[in-house]
Amino acid sequence: MCMSCLKKLDLKLSDFLRDAHQFIINFFIPISESAPHIYISALPFAPADSLTAQHYRSQLSNTLSVISGHNHSWTANINVLQGHIGDVWSVAFSPNGRWIASGSSDKSIQVWDAETGKMVSGPFEGHTGDVLSVAFSPDGR
Repeated sequence: MCMSCLKKLDLKLSDFLRDAHQFIINFFIPISESAPHIYISALPFAPADSLTAQHYRSQLSNTLSVISGHNHSWTANINVLQGHIGDVWSVAFSPNGRWIASGSSDKSIQVWDAETGKMVSGPFEGHTGDVLSVAFSPDGR
């Protein structure tokens, strides 16, 4: 195979993987909590420009479709950080943007991975009241 063909293939694969990542991030909660049929149920709600949805929609006939109000491209990702049992009063991003710290009325602090939304540290407990403020030091600690 010629080098320019390989580069085009690499770009197509890279675009497809980036889009598949968006698909998983946007539909992470139902995918992680439900049976595989949820993937099929999520496909109609993926944007029209989604390479992942375009690839799999053509293979799945007689499934749900969106008639109007369909997004054409991916919107900003929204990760729901789940772990606190009380209201969250404060959040802070680390200087490098990789971590999110949260303080809650459950008297705890938790640290999250900003990309995946997974808790990476905590809960840090021991406060006697609501945690109203959290911050990172300039070096990210």
